Amino acid sequence: MATSTSTPRSLDLRQPFLTREFRAAGLDLRRLRTKEFRRVFHDVYVLSVVLDSLSLRARAAMKVAGGRAHISHITAGELHDLNPPREPSIHVSVPVGATRCRADGIKAHLARPDAVVVVRKGIRVSSPMQTFLDLAGLQGMSLVDLVIVGDRLVAKRFATVRQLITA
Repeated sequence: MATSTSTPRSLDLRQPFLTREFRAAGLDLRRLRTKEFRRVFHDVYVLSVVLDSLSLRARAAMKVAGGRAHISHITAGELHDLNPPREPSIHVSVPVGATRCRADGIKAHLARPDAVVVVRKGIRVSSPMQTFLDLAGLQGMSLVDLVIVGDRLVAKRFATVRQLITA
């Protein structure tokens, strides 16, 4: 295996990456065990100097979940600034027939066949209205929390009151 002290342009170490991508770039896997990198999820790393953020963890979760998945539920609500209840786990949804990822810190759901997905901050994520519907079906979501999200949807002009009632 080739070792390198530099990084090929094809792999941005400031973005979450998989061990296999690191190896494919010709980099020495032993580097991943140094303080230069930190583990975000199982098999997903980033340079240690990169600040933790919701979008960073969402991008890392997408590395685990795969290309057909999207960020959903509470995490989507946070990315859309809808003020859902806080939760440390990252929520992802996968289409029916796809394998649900199993990793500490990631909650996997089956996506509705008609789920509407948008790209926000470079991440595939449930649309604001889809997020509202996903949260309405989430076990443990209180009516008060759902009303807060609904109010925020209307305030941000993602939906009208009539659209929420219809949904």
